[in-house]
Amino acid sequence: GDIMVMDAGGQLQLVGCDASKLVFAWTSRDTIVVGDGRDLFPVDVHGCRGKGVIYGAEKRDITFSPDGKRLFYYGSARVQRGGRSVQANELFVATSEGLGGRRAVGAEYDPRHARWSPDGSRLVLDVQSPNTPSERYIALYDVVQQRLRFFPSHTGQGVPRDTDPVWVPTGTQIVHRRVLGADTSLILRALAEDPAAVHVEPTVLL
Repeated sequence: GDIMVMDAGGQLQLVGCDASKLVFAWTSRDTIVVGDGRDLFPVDVHGCRGKGVIYGAEKRDITFSPDGKRLFYYGSARVQRGGRSVQANELFVATSEGLGGRRAVGAEYDPRHARWSPDGSRLVLDVQSPNTPSERYIALYDVVQQRLRFFPSHTGQGVPRDTDPVWVPTGTQIVHRRVLGADTSLILRALAEDPAAVHVEPTVLL
């Protein structure tokens, strides 16, 4: 195991880091994040000098933003549903060094399928309705403003189940899966301009 960097001309440069098997992100001009299967390490591309450690314990699916400034990860907590205690996801956002972790979406919403916007300023994801567990809908988290908004949809055929959002390359729209009755479709939408979307903001930022 080792880490190599290839330049535009195809020349290989040995970074070092012979204990690392994974490269997670290139976060700045001279910094990459590597891992050993347990923890993550921001290191200098010239000689693998360590710049810290991001401990992987209790962090799942660590994902870096396209601009290299931030990361998100999932934790878990227990919540009450249907008279019983169940495990659900929580979503946290931190700097690319793993510092300042902040819970963006709590376990009562069981956040899933989060994806960074192309500019790294927002996250789109799907969440579960705390009051109606069978419903899932799209949510948007503004990382800079630390603002969470929900976008449940109402259609003439009923309330759909919206999941798996993906940004279009421009960052102005998303595509997501929609299940309504026995039908499944893909929906292209600009959330703020969608007349079927009901904009909902939590009374308390989670």
